[in-house]
Order: sequence, then C-alpha cells, then structure tokens
Amino acid sequence: MKKIILLIIIFLFFLTTLRAEAVLDSKWQATELFGQKISEKLDRKATIDFRQNKAEGVGNDGCNSIYFKYSINGSKINIKNLTSTQMYCSSRRKKEEKQIRLLVKNYKSALLKAKSYEILGEILVFKDSTNVIAKFKKILSPEVVESLDDGKLEIEEVADFLEPES
Repeated sequence: MKKIILLIIIFLFFLTTLRAEAVLDSKWQATELFGQKISEKLDRKATIDFRQNKAEGVGNDGCNSIYFKYSINGSKINIKNLTSTQMYCSSRRKKEEKQIRLLVKNYKSALLKAKSYEILGEILVFKDSTNVIAKFKKILSPEVVESLDDGKLEIEEVADFLEPES
C-alpha cells in the first residue's frame, strides 16, 4: 500500500512538472480576453513568454513591453510585479487604434487576475476563480525558443514560424 501511495505521489509530481514546462518553454500570443476575440488582422500582437530559470516573464501588451514575476504550483499560476514601458501607441491603420487601446488595457488586467491555467493542445487558458479570462495560442515551440537563445536561426527562418498559415 505504501508503495502505491509513493508511486501516485511521484506520478503527480511528474505530471505537475510537465505542465509547468509546457507553459514555460513556449511563447504565446493572446487570442481572447474576457470573452472577446482579438482580431488576427491587428498589426499589433499581445504576447507572453515565461523565463523558466528566473521565475520572470516578458511579453508585449500590443504596444508596450511588459515584465513580471510569476510562480506556478500545479495548475495554479500567480503573476505579480507587472511593469511595462509607457510608449505612445498608434497603428498603421487608424481604424484599429481603439481596438489596440482596449487590448493594452485588458491584457494587463487579465494577466494579474489569472489564478489557474490549463493547456489544451496548442492553447493556453487562464482562469480567475470561476471564469476563463484569457486564451493564447502557441507561437514558438521549445526547440525554436532554444535555437533563438543559441542564435542558430536566421531572421528568415524565424519569420516563417511567426507568419500565420493561409
């Protein structure tokens, strides 16, 4: 009986570690905030990238660079100490500026309200206590992130990963 309990504990620890690594080893692009889909046509993108070894993260809110601290315990996530640059933000397309301002405002709020997460294939979902508050799609895999960190990929190869499929 003790061996079975020990095996279950080891399995749960392993499962928790895998979940955290799946979040940490990828770069994510926001696709939905507070139930509102983010247009793929916007020339600005909101992204998030967790730095595994430092418990720090970086990203972009669609206009400004963001920096934060985080902790993950099982399916729980806590994002704190979020700071950002304070740049003037405009779009090449004037009709998008209102959408981008809304994206910037809602993105930081969603990150700070996140209490748990789950990964559904290539989708990362943040939840508050009861509701889905943000969804992200994976845009860079662990191998690409590692290659970028090592400086092995050329700019054209990186662009191929970032361009949406037709």
